[in-house]
Amino acid sequence: GSSRSTWSWERDPSNFWPPWLVKEAEFSKARIFTFGYNANFTGEYTSLNILDFARDLLVRMETYSGDYYQGDVLIGKAYIIFKSSRQYDRIIAHVSAMVFLATPHRGSAFAAMLNNILKASPGRTAKTYIAELERQSSSLQDSNEMFRNIVEKDSALLEYPGEITSSLIADHHGMAKFKTPQDTNYTVVRDILKWLTRTTNTDTKDAELGPIESHEQSELPLEQRLMNILGISEKVDEELENSTERTMQGSCRWLLQRQAFQDWISEPPKMSGLLWLTGNPGAGKSILASYVIALLKERFSSGNCHFHFFLAAHQTKRTVSYLLRSIALQAALLNEVFCSRLIELHENTGITFGQQKATMIWEKVFEGILFRIPSKGPLFWVLDGLDEAETPLELVKLLSRIKAVVRINVVLLSHTNKDRLSGIRSFLPTIVHETITADDNKDDIREYVTSSIQRILPEDPAQEEIVQEILSKALGSFLWVRLALARNSDNWHTKDDIRAALTEIPEGMGPLYERMLALVADQPPKPHRMAVRILTWVACTFRPLEITELEMALRPDFPDFYNLERTIEEICGHFIVINKSKLTLIHHTAAQCLLDRPLSLPVAIDPHESHQHIATVCIDFLSDCHHRRRAISPAQGTSSPHPNRCVLTEDSMRSVQEGDAWKAPKVALWQPETDRLLIMYEDTKVVEWNVRDDEQLPYDHIGARGMILSQDGSLLLTSDVNGTLSIWTVPHYQLRYRLKYEELVTDMAFLPDGTRFYDICGTFCKVWEPDALVRSQDLDQDNASSHHDTIHSEPVISSDDTGRIPITSLICNASNKFFCCGKEDGTVVMYALPSGKKVRQVANHGSSSSVIKLAWSTSEKYLASGDDSGRIMVKRLEPPSSGKDEWGVFKLLDWRIDEAIFHLMFHPHDSLLLIAGRITASVMSLKAKTELCHAHHPEQRDGIWINHPTSQALLIKVDAVQARQYLWRTLLLSDDPLVSSVDSPGKVQRPVLVRDRWLVLEILSTNPNFTSSQHRHIESLDLHRLHDTNAWKRKETEGLAKHVRRLIGCFHDQVVFVDHQFWLCTWALEAVYSKHKRHFFLPKDWLSPTALRLISLNA
Repeated sequence: GSSRSTWSWERDPSNFWPPWLVKEAEFSKARIFTFGYNANFTGEYTSLNILDFARDLLVRMETYSGDYYQGDVLIGKAYIIFKSSRQYDRIIAHVSAMVFLATPHRGSAFAAMLNNILKASPGRTAKTYIAELERQSSSLQDSNEMFRNIVEKDSALLEYPGEITSSLIADHHGMAKFKTPQDTNYTVVRDILKWLTRTTNTDTKDAELGPIESHEQSELPLEQRLMNILGISEKVDEELENSTERTMQGSCRWLLQRQAFQDWISEPPKMSGLLWLTGNPGAGKSILASYVIALLKERFSSGNCHFHFFLAAHQTKRTVSYLLRSIALQAALLNEVFCSRLIELHENTGITFGQQKATMIWEKVFEGILFRIPSKGPLFWVLDGLDEAETPLELVKLLSRIKAVVRINVVLLSHTNKDRLSGIRSFLPTIVHETITADDNKDDIREYVTSSIQRILPEDPAQEEIVQEILSKALGSFLWVRLALARNSDNWHTKDDIRAALTEIPEGMGPLYERMLALVADQPPKPHRMAVRILTWVACTFRPLEITELEMALRPDFPDFYNLERTIEEICGHFIVINKSKLTLIHHTAAQCLLDRPLSLPVAIDPHESHQHIATVCIDFLSDCHHRRRAISPAQGTSSPHPNRCVLTEDSMRSVQEGDAWKAPKVALWQPETDRLLIMYEDTKVVEWNVRDDEQLPYDHIGARGMILSQDGSLLLTSDVNGTLSIWTVPHYQLRYRLKYEELVTDMAFLPDGTRFYDICGTFCKVWEPDALVRSQDLDQDNASSHHDTIHSEPVISSDDTGRIPITSLICNASNKFFCCGKEDGTVVMYALPSGKKVRQVANHGSSSSVIKLAWSTSEKYLASGDDSGRIMVKRLEPPSSGKDEWGVFKLLDWRIDEAIFHLMFHPHDSLLLIAGRITASVMSLKAKTELCHAHHPEQRDGIWINHPTSQALLIKVDAVQARQYLWRTLLLSDDPLVSSVDSPGKVQRPVLVRDRWLVLEILSTNPNFTSSQHRHIESLDLHRLHDTNAWKRKETEGLAKHVRRLIGCFHDQVVFVDHQFWLCTWALEAVYSKHKRHFFLPKDWLSPTALRLISLNA
């Protein structure tokens, strides 16, 4: 029955009595689970039996995530399965006693009667689990016999000696329901439970563990648990150990003499807490970082020092996200308060941080927890290799946001870079910058070289001379010294060879790398090819490879290495370092040397071809059935070595010649925490492939064109060829939710918790949160009969009613209270300003036409709209009045021209309407509703029309070359044209009228010989001096055009435009451009070329 009402007096959940037990001292640390199953005999037919319910209980207990009720016969059956399966050893080890309340171990005579009644009732069916409760039921007999064999006879509650029984004054239904804590029956049950607690050997430590997540998590060591939460897979101190091993005793002490470092490490602080140390490549910065870490741990508590080494060769460790997770792990392992709060955050939210963005980790973990926890003394962060970070500026921005209850001192180490210096100081103005010079580490390098030469030439009197020559070429670079000595040791046979080699070492890293490359290139063909291939893998892989991984990767080209590590040392020119079986390049500058070389040279690596080769080898490896099985389970036996790709079972018998007839897989998704692959094929069939057993289960009813799985793998989201979205439950693939779409979906995604999903159609992203997704989380546990009932509920069918019709034209009225949009579906709709609320539809040109031009008269009484078929509609508008709440819209004119509409414009007095095409123009009389005049100008260029600012009888047409005045009523020329100062073909964009006098024009050149800088120019024209022969030429405004992407309009006598970075700018009209002002930017993803053309000012 129900997980709560079964235990509640009068089935009222407020009388749920198990929480009463927690108030007793003996049960203060107890955990109480309840479990409900579908015992509703009046419901639909089900073939589920007691065994099914028992198995369901086991799964729930093993994967605990809620409150469970364990019932009567069911718990006994579950215990039998516990004992017979090693899978549940952890649970069975903690079972010490069982209490049955009126459990019918012998069955009930009423069970057969109830099933007979159900059979005879219309719409009812007999139930399997009821039949199993009949007297002499074979299922009960089997359970009882197995239970006797499992449980000691003196503890089995089945009429065995030593059995403890007690009576309760209640019927079967009231046996587990108590009215108050003073109820006699409750007292009996409570006292028995107390006695059992005292007399059994319950593992009290387990009872004190607190809330359980899963048995896997709760049994993990604390460090591994934290690593799982934070998404850390490797030891955080691995790079520190590598650097420490290379550090000579007594080196790096010069840093203690630097005043800036003394101030940084001092207590109380004498500087801002931000120190930046820069030096040339190979100057020993990582060694210096390890020295600083050791010094801090010696002077302060180990828990106060956190560190990270950015590695160019390890793409994950290059990210700021990994840095933050690494520091969080170090802090959690050494700070109990932070550790407990971090785990609490994970338990309360379910968040793991492995795939989270850096800003989210910073806000949740650092600003939300770490920065609020007091500590003894300051925290120190040592961050090495800032130049190797993926996004160094992102880290700097986060550091600028540090606001903590304790002082946090940060030291950054990186290469010297002037551009980076200015960028860092813009966000961290108080940072102290110190440079590592050749004089700083010369003593350390001298000690290293001297010890090396003494070992090589122990009694040579020329030792000091050789040391001095090497130091003169080292220029403060430990890396150069190390490589120089290693490179030349290959040819040391006599003392003369040694002296000659050491004195001939080239100066600088570049020449030294070239000599190392020459060593690789001068080998025989096979070692040469082998070395290039090895360097390719080490330089291009996502993370450092293990020796065994590289050997497997090279096997297709070079099988059966005798000793790969030794081979690398001999043929790879000292470019590769092997540390604890991991391979890395000697320095990240070595990768630049290898990848940036001309491909014509003997040793050169093409990054594109290299990544393609690596991807091919990896795919072939995963496609090999033998390798795949071994990767999934080393205990599995081998199988056919032939590639076993995602081929349907029915296609697997086809010959190679029939390959083109195979149904090609389109999408393949791994189901989380399983060895099953979900594959979608071109014919929309979805197949679940059990990779371990190589079994395929097809699902033909899904009809998927695209698909994704939720993060926990419980839901499958698909789209079909009609755009319909469907959500299916896994693993039965039953439909839960369907959204009927009219557009093709190009991409989809689930929210991590599965309560929302997203889709992309065209340029729009939509977010959906259907009730069907959140319903399972909001279910009342009292009314939930079983897990399966929730999952298999009736699907919800919905339709997309949020479709957006693209806007193709836009205009605001003169009073700035309303605007109208012409749309792709032929409608014209009015909206209110500034709310954007829809007022009403004004016109409809038909769904096959798009409205491309709009004009609104000065008086706001008339609105004209034109579509792409040449149709013009004019409507008379009447605003709401005292006797009318809605706008009135009246048809005035419906006209059509034989070409595309280029311009619509009303006369200042609303009596006339200009309709202009490319080569024709007409004037319509709104009063007579007839064409007043028609003009044909085949020689005219593309242009725009405006009303004359001083004469209402005239209008002006402006194109890229000239401006002409026409009479409104005849469209005849009234004067000579005003010629442009720039004589070139072009197209006039939107004009801007300033102070009703100056016309500012943006002209796009159509001359193919113009450069990009000549493509756009801005001109101005004084409309008040059209007859002035001294001002008859339009003047270009030099210097402004390069800033303008689109002219918008005029605001407070200033020209408004959008620049190339999508900032909204203003420019005060001037003869010679000097400056403009930026105000705010428009998000680039909001804009498109169409959107830019539609931008309008309502002022």
